[in-house]
Amino acid sequence: MADLANDLASPEYLHGVEQGFWDLPERDGNFVYVNLHAPDQRSFLARLDCSSYWEKPIVCLFANPRTRQVDLSCWPNGNDVFLRWIKFKPHPQVPPFICWDQDGGGIEIGGHKEWLPQKRWQSEPNQIVTYLNFLRRMLHITSNGYSRQK
Repeated sequence: MADLANDLASPEYLHGVEQGFWDLPERDGNFVYVNLHAPDQRSFLARLDCSSYWEKPIVCLFANPRTRQVDLSCWPNGNDVFLRWIKFKPHPQVPPFICWDQDGGGIEIGGHKEWLPQKRWQSEPNQIVTYLNFLRRMLHITSNGYSRQK
């Protein structure tokens, strides 16, 4: 069983900090705030709900860096490929979520209940680093469709 405090202080987490992919975390109870750096010099504040860390998947939403509130204008944007994963375009009955088999929103809001028994979020020993690496790839790998600003 993983421990959130240990995972946030792990060499794998600190390696991402050293590489400039994300910053040191800030914790507020079950929420972990991590500033992610995109290749176009923009940053996005990931609000990671780590309630029942390891037992349940993380739920990530992007927040306003000043207010720490979920703010659709603070989400990274991209083309249709990107938007298959990062779901934040306004829908009247659907809140924003990350459609990934290791995100609680993808399972609950995205309607992928079949992902729950697979427990993919437990496939690697450091759940939070695995999640941040997924977000890093979404922002840095061109074929994932993130819209880089000039």
